[in-house]
Amino acid sequence: MKQGVLAGRTAGLRPSQKRRLERLCHRRHPDDQVAELLCLQRLAGESRELELPLTLVVDGRGLCRLLWVGPLEQSGRLLERLPGSDRRQGTDLRLLTCCGRTKQLQPGRQEGIVGLDLAPRLWLRFGDQPQSGGHWPAQLLVAQPDAPDPWVSDDEADLLQLCNRDHLSIAPSHEPAATTAAGSPGQSHLRTGTAASPHPR
Repeated sequence: MKQGVLAGRTAGLRPSQKRRLERLCHRRHPDDQVAELLCLQRLAGESRELELPLTLVVDGRGLCRLLWVGPLEQSGRLLERLPGSDRRQGTDLRLLTCCGRTKQLQPGRQEGIVGLDLAPRLWLRFGDQPQSGGHWPAQLLVAQPDAPDPWVSDDEADLLQLCNRDHLSIAPSHEPAATTAAGSPGQSHLRTGTAASPHPR
């Protein structure tokens, strides 16, 4: 199994911290769910200790390709950080970000632009610990690159609930070329999964 890459603010990490983060890089996420809850809980624990946000880039098979340490807006073009043949856009990619101590789950402008570079299917964002009572706030976002706010909330719920969603059921706003080739406003129903007649009347 190909291993993910650890990048970002790694220079000051203790060997034990680096080993734990590398183990998170090597965990596989379910291919029929957004993410593995246990992995994200451990990611949150590392975020609390480091006092930094942490982001996983996960592919369609559930393999982590990159773990970025620190603010995402400091990563430059995130696409170029992916190893080898993974330097390509694809709607099957998932961004999973523990935002740290902040209660603001919506990405900032520059962070959002970095996220758009990957054209992921979804972006799951959550804090570094649950609230009193056990509820762990999380937000699931999808991209709409041409809008003033490039990321729109698809759902806000407990982290467990969002982790258990089928990531393939979450349609990104940037549709594949095969479904938008006609370019007609009247074909917006394609986004809801209904089929259009190949021979319009």
